[in-house]
Amino acid sequence: MSDAFVQHIHLPVHRTPERQGCLLSLDMIAALPFDAVRVFWVDDIHRGDRRAGHANTIVHEAIACLRGAVRVIARYAGATDVTVLDDPAHLAVFPPGTWIDIEVLRDDSLYLVIASHDFATAQQHYVRDAETFDEPAR
Repeated sequence: MSDAFVQHIHLPVHRTPERQGCLLSLDMIAALPFDAVRVFWVDDIHRGDRRAGHANTIVHEAIACLRGAVRVIARYAGATDVTVLDDPAHLAVFPPGTWIDIEVLRDDSLYLVIASHDFATAQQHYVRDAETFDEPAR
């Protein structure tokens, strides 16, 4: 199921005829609907692990699974989106005020997050209690 608050970006995949791998690139200025300030990745995670479990009131995030598979359950303005990321060429982009839960579907998964703010600024705007999560008015 997918709602309009999640933007999906599919990166071009460049493969060599000799099957020497594939190249994926992201022109962050042209492709992302926000200015990318921070990039981080989560590695050494295993099937059944749960990550994220928060919202941020100011941060835009783009998430891609580079290896394995994760399910992203996102809530925004009363809508819910469930996206399985299992292709490194697929990014899901979430606006500020989105509650994000990530479930790891395969052992040894690795996912990447591109964020609009540095951690020092962002940390003041995290909401970490799902029971009292009050999505900002739209």
